[in-house]
Amino acid sequence: MMTSTPVTTSALLCCCHQTLATDSRYVLSRLGIRDVQLPQPRARHNSSERVAELFAQLTPGQLQRLIQVYRPDFALFGYSANVSSLQA
Repeated sequence: MMTSTPVTTSALLCCCHQTLATDSRYVLSRLGIRDVQLPQPRARHNSSERVAELFAQLTPGQLQRLIQVYRPDFALFGYSANVSSLQA
């Protein structure tokens, strides 16, 4: 059985992709690094629309398996595992 293992080592900080710009500024500040300019994220398409496009390419069985495998990650990061509203 394949499982997802979100954290396998000790961590003092957990960053989320959606808040990476803010999180990285915090980390750099805590390290005393003040003169670094990180690249700004590019404008992106609506991520919900993109997720719907990608999920539409999966069979219902594949989608359910994907949810089963990543359910611990959804819970850890506060994401919903309910994708019925995204299916075509």
